Amino acid sequence: MNSIKSTELKPRTSWKIRHHSYMKDEMKLAGAFLALNAAVIALAVAGYVKSGMNFGAVLEHLR
Repeated sequence: MNSIKSTELKPRTSWKIRHHSYMKDEMKLAGAFLALNAAVIALAVAGYVKSGMNFGAVLEHLR
């Protein structure tokens, strides 16, 4: 019986999973999303104020 050694069947060296790097990426993504939302809200408020609309009335209408 000839035995052929194949590297395909051997487990490859295990890579250490760095969970903290994934969490850092998720935190960056969440931070960017929140910053983008804040910028959009700030632009909307600036647009309302510049056009002379009463922003307090807009907030009162949303209640």
